[in-house]
Amino acid sequence: MNEGFGKLFWGFLFVFIEIHLVFIDILPDPIGYILIYTGLGIIVSKYPTIHVEKARGFALALIFFSVPTIFIAQNEIKKQVFTFWSTYSFLLEIVQFILIFYTFQVMLELAKKLESDLLYRGTSNLLKVYTSLFVLLTILQTFGMNFYSSTLTGLIIFLNVITFVIMIIFLVHLRQFKKWP
Repeated sequence: MNEGFGKLFWGFLFVFIEIHLVFIDILPDPIGYILIYTGLGIIVSKYPTIHVEKARGFALALIFFSVPTIFIAQNEIKKQVFTFWSTYSFLLEIVQFILIFYTFQVMLELAKKLESDLLYRGTSNLLKVYTSLFVLLTILQTFGMNFYSSTLTGLIIFLNVITFVIMIIFLVHLRQFKKWP
């Protein structure tokens, strides 16, 4: 499990960090999803569950679906409204959320099998916070275009900062699972 969660950690790190040099992402998302897919493959060989298979399916889809993100900055796409690329970006976020949700489900199942109540409660609480933030941000960004730009901007920025912190906590939590056999 050590190697599997190590690959998940590095894969999600590639996906969460977006650094573009000129127009190419130097930490391409498809490579991150390949690492996630292979990490889940290692985990499923030791702990076969339906959630791992579902997560692997979404990771495999994202390997191909995220190829345009190598050349297009996500923050630039979000500035556009009702274009092909803004729709693509929204769908990419939804599928990525589903992948993270199933990864959390895998972590919850493993915490149960390892009989670690502390790990289970921590994972469960982190899943609740992450899901709530994702839903709230999605609703605010969807309806935010109907408000004056300064009305919700502060709230959206604050929630994005909180989401960034939650992503860091998620990565640290993945490292905690790496310690288990």
